[in-house]
Amino acid sequence: MNSMAKRLSQAAGLTILLLLGLRAAPVLAQVPCDASLDRLDDIQNHRQLKNFVYCAQAHVAAVGWDAAVSDFLTQPEWVDGSMYLFAGDMDGRVQFTAGDYIEPGTDRSQLQDSTGYRVIENMLHVVDTYGEGYVYYQFPNPATGMDEPKIAFAAGLDMDGEPLFLGAGFYPRAVSSTCHPDQVRASLVYTEEELERFVRCAELHLIRHGAAAFFDFHTDERWKSGPTYLFMNETVTSNSIASGGNPYLLGGDLADWTDSDGRRIMDDIGRVVEHWDEGYAYYRFRNPATDREEAKASFVKKVTFNGMSDAIAAWCAVAGCKWSQGREYILGAGLYVPVSPQCRDVPAARDVDTADELELFVTCAKEMVEERGATAFDLLTRHPQWIGGSTYIYVMDNACRSILYPLDYLADNDDCDLEDAAGNRPNELILDVAASHAGRGWVEYEWMNPAAGEVQTKSGYVMGIMLNGVLHAIGSGLYLDE
Repeated sequence: MNSMAKRLSQAAGLTILLLLGLRAAPVLAQVPCDASLDRLDDIQNHRQLKNFVYCAQAHVAAVGWDAAVSDFLTQPEWVDGSMYLFAGDMDGRVQFTAGDYIEPGTDRSQLQDSTGYRVIENMLHVVDTYGEGYVYYQFPNPATGMDEPKIAFAAGLDMDGEPLFLGAGFYPRAVSSTCHPDQVRASLVYTEEELERFVRCAELHLIRHGAAAFFDFHTDERWKSGPTYLFMNETVTSNSIASGGNPYLLGGDLADWTDSDGRRIMDDIGRVVEHWDEGYAYYRFRNPATDREEAKASFVKKVTFNGMSDAIAAWCAVAGCKWSQGREYILGAGLYVPVSPQCRDVPAARDVDTADELELFVTCAKEMVEERGATAFDLLTRHPQWIGGSTYIYVMDNACRSILYPLDYLADNDDCDLEDAAGNRPNELILDVAASHAGRGWVEYEWMNPAAGEVQTKSGYVMGIMLNGVLHAIGSGLYLDE
């Protein structure tokens, strides 16, 4: 038996075991074989990726190739955001790819990534020689449109006697090569995962740029925006080396710093980095976006630099911060806990389906804009929490001018007299609600559904919001035809 046949035999045996396991333990609808994931696009490690491809093999065995391919191309439990399946024959011809349509039978054997790496050639080598394995390359991420590092897992599969490979891949969110300024920046930090990635990328920036990085942390909007900023302290003395959001702390000894609850902040942070190298500390601290002390969850990590002390000394000589010969430092950033408890669990844009969810969605967006001002707009137009599918946030001033509006549809028509296909005046209706005694309410009109690509009836929830002393309207909507 040749190596390929052996691998296919092993895959068949594994498929039987997986099918037995699937019968024994029902799988969550959108997360095949891994109930620890909230969604398929959350796959972010090798084990999860391999398990996903194994599940796809089992699905082929259970329903047959044609039915399985149809599911792989259309069903949310198999394609979600940047996570999708692909397959080809051992000559490099495409069977299908759910990431982007490519004509079946297209020869992709010579495919190279932006670095010149021969993607399919190496994938075929791994599958043919080892039966399955991982391949690392650069590839366009359908979620961002950017060329990014990708980790793919491919395994052998038999289709009516023809050897194929079946695979999938994820785009790692926390490696140095993903620290692109357009993706990792203070204004886009919203989740714990993004916070951790932000701090790790800041560490890389510090390693690469030395003392110049401290200046960047204090001045570059990539590293400070609204409530999000970096701080850095020396471990031995607790001296502040950087504090982008609260520069008055720079040079101060924070060893005895306590919050309003009496917690010694540096004791909590120091304990985490001393024993675990990195982790979370919880305390109350000034939010530079509101100038109020608020609950904060900070991700901190120990950073050690060889030869960096001279650079830090040079920075401190200019900035006036104290410095000693310690080589270990604490680098961190934090998330301020939303004032409204319900906003801690606001549904993501793509998951907003009911009137109650939409009302909460707009309410929490308003709270965030009131906190951050215009620095919130980057988050509202680019983050999947706030824009996805047919759901997005808009902001309009009292002259019907769009201050925030992510669609091209009628983007330049800042007119209170604008009429929709049914003769409604949407902008006028929206402002009437915002200026009403209640300051909130519902409107209905005809508008472009970005998910469907056509004009549909929209039921919108609107709230009034004061920005720079001027009344604005903030809102979002559900399309009734969905």
